Amino acid sequence: MFRDRKHKLKGLVDDTAHAHPLGVQFLLDIPLVQLKEQDAKIAQVSIEIEEAQKNLQDSVASKYDKLWHEVVTALERMNSTELQRFQEALSQRSQQSEQRVQQLISYAIGLATRAATDKREADVKKAVISRWKERAWIGARQRMACRSLSRLFRIHLRRHFAGFQQVLAWEINMERLRTEFRNSLPDVEAVVRGAVSSKIKMLEERVNTKDTVIQKIQGDVERLSTKAEEFQDSAGALRERSADLAQILQQVKDEVREELDREADREGRLQKAEELVSDVVEKMSQVARQEEMQSIMKDVLLIWTAVKHLDTAKADKRELDALANEATIRAQSMYSRMVQDGDKRNIKFRN
Repeated sequence: MFRDRKHKLKGLVDDTAHAHPLGVQFLLDIPLVQLKEQDAKIAQVSIEIEEAQKNLQDSVASKYDKLWHEVVTALERMNSTELQRFQEALSQRSQQSEQRVQQLISYAIGLATRAATDKREADVKKAVISRWKERAWIGARQRMACRSLSRLFRIHLRRHFAGFQQVLAWEINMERLRTEFRNSLPDVEAVVRGAVSSKIKMLEERVNTKDTVIQKIQGDVERLSTKAEEFQDSAGALRERSADLAQILQQVKDEVREELDREADREGRLQKAEELVSDVVEKMSQVARQEEMQSIMKDVLLIWTAVKHLDTAKADKRELDALANEATIRAQSMYSRMVQDGDKRNIKFRN
């Protein structure tokens, strides 16, 4: 007992040391005399307790022996009838206990079967629920996949329709540019026909009358040869005037070419050329004082202008044809380039 208390005291000190280090310091500060007195008291109390425990053990042992002696005497006093009754009661109790055990066994079997059926039903329900969850999860995934596929399909369609819209817009713009380009290009043949047709007709009429005019000129030349001596004095003036006339005709030729190149002011330049020719005729009429010389010079000038106009018209027609061919070739090349660029852009947009 003393050792147990010493161990308990030591444990208490250890617990207080772990819990409260200051408490341990307080315990250490207690005087040693008090500790010795307490140890003496504890030893005395433990001795008293040991004596009381021994007395208690002796009394219990004596009572136990007395009770067993009473039991033995009571059993000896029992007669055979009581023993038989006791045996019958024991047999009845054993039968009742067997019946109770059988009932408990049947009840346990019923409980086991019920538990098995409940477990089987629970397993079936669990399997059904797991199958339903699996099917619901599969259905949810299928719906999510359908939604994602529909979204991708809409994006794909939107992308293709956007590309188709862009291609259609490009085609519309290309067609509009083609029409604008075609409309911007002048109809060279119509312009040439409208500008030169009247002049060509007039020149053709004059060319048709060329033979008659040549015959008249030959007659006039014969008459002029007879009358050349009369105009020897005015030969120098005529030569100067003819040089001026040649220069004027060259100017007229240049102006006619510029007139054909510049379509806007063509009529004005033709009028200017006619005015220049009329001025030349007036000047020649001033030089040639006689009426025959004036008529001859007029005819010569008309023939000369007609021939020059015809030559210039032919040359200008060739130049205009060449320009028209070049313009058509350039237009075709530009059209082909635009078509190729449009095809390349369509291919890029499709890619």
